[in-house]
Amino acid sequence: MKTDSLAPIVTRRSATTAAFALLLFSTGCASTPEAPALQALVISEPAGQQVLLRGKPVGVSPLELGLEGLDEAASLTIKSQDEEKAIERRIQILSPQSVRVMLTVRDEPSALAKALGLQNILVFDYGARASFEVNSAEVSETVLPLLRNQAEVLEARFADLDLFVCGHTDSSGADDFNRVLSLRRAQAVADVLTQNGLDAQRLKVQGFASDYPLAPNDTAENKALNRRTEIVIGQN
Repeated sequence: MKTDSLAPIVTRRSATTAAFALLLFSTGCASTPEAPALQALVISEPAGQQVLLRGKPVGVSPLELGLEGLDEAASLTIKSQDEEKAIERRIQILSPQSVRVMLTVRDEPSALAKALGLQNILVFDYGARASFEVNSAEVSETVLPLLRNQAEVLEARFADLDLFVCGHTDSSGADDFNRVLSLRRAQAVADVLTQNGLDAQRLKVQGFASDYPLAPNDTAENKALNRRTEIVIGQN
């Protein structure tokens, strides 16, 4: 999916907040506001969808939001006018401070959703660059705090659901090596989640190698998108 031609990004900000900040600055009482825990770029396919945060409209995609954390990111959605459509909500972890949320309406579930026996899915997508070194299955120290927060969100909001932890690679290299590596990475993420309170019995760990790419494996950028570990949750 191309994003270069997206409409200008809209930032959620009220006029009242801006005016109050200007008043504080003019009276010498300004203080630096606390930065949001996550910066989120929200895009949709088709574009121009009304985005909901905790069930309330916050703007039309694409837009940029400051969020409190993964819990708020998981509450972002759009309301499809066709109940027969499949909706995929994908939260791509770009760094511990930034995510890209992709809200997609499909005629039918994605190939991965079908393989897992699911219709509508919520996906937490940890790209390899954010979580692993090259050819390594050791979780990066930089992403551990986010995975700890992930465990809290999964326990609080999805306590009764199975959680699929899926590893993926690009198509470079031998398939056998990639399948083992993708499984080891998925298991490493699952281990961190269980160490932070999740029941291991709920985690369905799978390594898919390059079976389910997000993009063609034709450029370095696209290959980077395909190297990922996902936590997939079925949604009603």
